[in-house]
Amino acid sequence: MGISILLLFSMNPGNSSSDLQMVCETPVFMFNNDSDQNTGEPDHADKVIDGPNDLQDLTPIIIGQIPGVSLSGKCYVSISAPARKYVQLFYKSGENYLYIENKEKQELPVDLLRDSDIELRIEANSYACADWDGTVTVSALVEDSGKALSNSVRLKVAPFILLSAVQKALKIYVREFPGKNEKLIDALKELTQKIGVELKIIGTDKYKAWNIWLQDVMEVGYSRTPFQVFHVVLNANRGKSLDAMPKQEILGPGHGWFKWDEFKPETGAGRGGDSWLDWYGNLEVTPPLPGKPFGRILYGYNKHTGRSLNPQIVKMLEAQGVQTPLIKIHTGWLLIKHVDEIFNFIPVKGGKSFKILVPDVTITYRLLEQWKAEGKGALTLFRDFKENVSVSSLLKNQSLRKFNAQLQFNEIEANIKTIKQETGVPVDHIIRIPALFEKKYEYAASLMPNMVNAAYMNGHILMADPKGPVFDGEDLMQKYIFQLLNKEDVIVHFIDDLPYHRWHGNVHCATNVTYQPYDTAWWD
Repeated sequence: MGISILLLFSMNPGNSSSDLQMVCETPVFMFNNDSDQNTGEPDHADKVIDGPNDLQDLTPIIIGQIPGVSLSGKCYVSISAPARKYVQLFYKSGENYLYIENKEKQELPVDLLRDSDIELRIEANSYACADWDGTVTVSALVEDSGKALSNSVRLKVAPFILLSAVQKALKIYVREFPGKNEKLIDALKELTQKIGVELKIIGTDKYKAWNIWLQDVMEVGYSRTPFQVFHVVLNANRGKSLDAMPKQEILGPGHGWFKWDEFKPETGAGRGGDSWLDWYGNLEVTPPLPGKPFGRILYGYNKHTGRSLNPQIVKMLEAQGVQTPLIKIHTGWLLIKHVDEIFNFIPVKGGKSFKILVPDVTITYRLLEQWKAEGKGALTLFRDFKENVSVSSLLKNQSLRKFNAQLQFNEIEANIKTIKQETGVPVDHIIRIPALFEKKYEYAASLMPNMVNAAYMNGHILMADPKGPVFDGEDLMQKYIFQLLNKEDVIVHFIDDLPYHRWHGNVHCATNVTYQPYDTAWWD
């Protein structure tokens, strides 16, 4: 994949023959946030070009040679405002690349133009944001013998693009939690070997053992230019020891890292109320949509308090321009308030579209009524984490049933309506997954392990074991899900994730997956 674009933006279009030649064949450039020499810091931080691999991450701009230029001449390069704050420019002198100070007009040695073209290299130290649209104009001016030659080129920084689960899965991350999650890790080891996905287990030597929510600590996307592509991690702001993991474990050659804004206890501390809103289970993206080849980003907010995922991060994501407009989902009724508790995406057979998994408590009660009618009312549910709960006793619990009915009518259906309106998916692309909630403080928390909070990889979906009633050695809730999703050409794997469920999360919360970047060029 590549483009060849010759940009000759003349500052004097009526007299182009006397203009300075300035060429940029690929007028897009990188936020240079990988670390080609594994220094532990992104390459843009040191204002030097860190060797030949780092050089490949910077876009070249060529100022054409001017034969016969005198030593008394002047050569200036300038960077447009407000990009000056976000862009770093270098020029080649001999075998070295020297940093150009981001002044309004910076003088370069004019004798360079007597001997050859001047090679500039450009990188960004930021993505587009609320204060910068991501574009920059680089101008050159040569004054010599009473003449002034000038020209400019305009470039745009490559955006940060989030990846949906319908892309090919490359790597899955999980946290080691000794004595707690061996069942989950063993299941991941077996499955990843079968489907060719790398498994990365984050150990306990650096981070507190109970910091287990890998979905929440980072969002893995990517950036691309015609000559370079690398995965990029957006680091969360949660004030937890595990927050250091993405920079320490993932930043490196060809794998970028960045952080945006800062820790806000009221939305990041994970201590109740709205304090989980800044965790990245609350930041997801749809698969591609008509007219939106990279999908659309969605995030949760609490309409009652007005708080949401960090507004500065929202503005930064909006400024990328490729997965907009962002979709706001009211998650304030949930204890944890994350969008990954209520939406998940799987591809339709053939991969031309997608379907959305959503929780539905009415399905659960319909199944309970069916099982009771079949004489299975004494069968127990929620084994290993709740005692003496049977099909019949659940049906008799009228306060629980009323609570769930109200949630379905007032909250879940409203969210389904929003996602249908925003994505245009037809009704038959909504897959309703049995769910059941209980009241926790003034919020809703999953009573039954949340099967929507699942990890999809390459035709396989890893779901929380619902701990349904067992009849003739078969979990009836699992059986229902197998029948439902096998029709979608999806292979279901139920995973015992009880340590996570007890802390109000499930398989998706426990893991994080790196997916393959899109082939589509964003600049098209």
